[in-house]
Amino acid sequence: MFAREAFYTVMGKENLLKAIERALKDKGQIIFTDFVVKQAKQEPEAVTRWRAAEPMRTAPWFVENYTDLATQLGLEMRICEDMTKKYRGLVMEGWSRFMDILKTQQLEPRLMLAVVQEAELWHSRIKALDSGEVRLYRFHMLKKKPGTMSDW
Repeated sequence: MFAREAFYTVMGKENLLKAIERALKDKGQIIFTDFVVKQAKQEPEAVTRWRAAEPMRTAPWFVENYTDLATQLGLEMRICEDMTKKYRGLVMEGWSRFMDILKTQQLEPRLMLAVVQEAELWHSRIKALDSGEVRLYRFHMLKKKPGTMSDW
């Protein structure tokens, strides 16, 4: 199973991941990236602003939520990696290339509104990532065959 930045919008992540685990065959894998937030007693302002700017309702988890649930479900966590710096670079590179294209080609006025809205969304995401309160993580989990050790 593979997903990119999709789970942070799922309200019932625990139930979803339990269903995915049940559907996996032995040695099946879950690989995904997701926005996560730092643990705090109160939601930081940067997280509140980011969540308000998202087009869908969000329910981001902490990294520990994913690692704890993987353990509870008997999944082996192969990778739990902060990819924020690389992800930010890819986003900025993509927008830079897009802006270069716009220098030589004009968009129809009706498309410009969509571009502006998308740019505002990504500006909000980048600000949240830069705050350090929101991170982009990559997870890779393996369903172990019951009663055996995982592959080395």
